[in-house]
Amino acid sequence: MPVKFDLGEYLNDVLVETGTGTAGNVLAAVRAGFPEIHSIELSPALYAAAHRALEVALAGAPRRSNVVLYQGHSVAGLRQVCGQVHHRRATFILDAYSAPGDATEAVAAERPLLEEIGVIAQRFRDSLILPVIIVCGIGRDVGGPPLDAVVDAVLDLCADYQFRVRDDDRRRNVLVALPPTWTQAC
Repeated sequence: MPVKFDLGEYLNDVLVETGTGTAGNVLAAVRAGFPEIHSIELSPALYAAAHRALEVALAGAPRRSNVVLYQGHSVAGLRQVCGQVHHRRATFILDAYSAPGDATEAVAAERPLLEEIGVIAQRFRDSLILPVIIVCGIGRDVGGPPLDAVVDAVLDLCADYQFRVRDDDRRRNVLVALPPTWTQAC
């Protein structure tokens, strides 16, 4: 589900997203000016829909962003992508939503959010450049981990992360973890 706030507030060299859906966040990231975007979608049907949506939306538009879509499990995709971007300024959007009616809804209890954060922590732990981590869908009944477990997983990466809670389609539904070195672009 696309975020309802300006991704430009968390602009970095690269955006990495789990849960592409129909590419709403990818398009928002292109508009915000992210030079490189990686998005991972589990559902083959949603992956295909996102691919079609991006072809239409970006046709004829000047190429400002390099967009790469991946179809498969988010943890495996994050391992691959983090290996490419761990030395760069990155913003991650992690999806705790289940798409209504989608096959992934059946495995909502297995949402790998903590494992995804663990992959990011493993790749960035010794880096001088820590990522911004945005978790969408907190507080929803999706069978995912409790908020304190998500916060603890981020703090395991670096104890100096600061947190903001943002509104999305529901009030206080998005957790934004900002590294200690974060300065918002003016």
